Amino acid sequence: MIKIAGPVEFQIGSPGHEAFRSHQGEVSVRTRIERSFSIAAAEVTVGQFKRFNDAASYAVEFAPSSDCPMNTVSWFQAASYCRWLSEAEDIAEDQMCYPSLEE
Repeated sequence: MIKIAGPVEFQIGSPGHEAFRSHQGEVSVRTRIERSFSIAAAEVTVGQFKRFNDAASYAVEFAPSSDCPMNTVSWFQAASYCRWLSEAEDIAEDQMCYPSLEE
């Protein structure tokens, strides 16, 4: 994990010309996160994500082995994965970014 000291501004979203974009009207926008946060230094692999959810589906043609980046994950699946990781690290409830997995 890499700690990013906040606040930070950045561009989010895919440009329209990016390959494999299926959402018409998706735009790139400037956004700001007011607080410090941590982010993984590398993409989450299929193997890592499947430890969280072995039934998770993904586009095998773009990830033929378990060490390839996970794909086709919804925002809610990603948030649940982050919560699961935080719980595994015994992060205090008042420091959690996402609600419990049951919620």
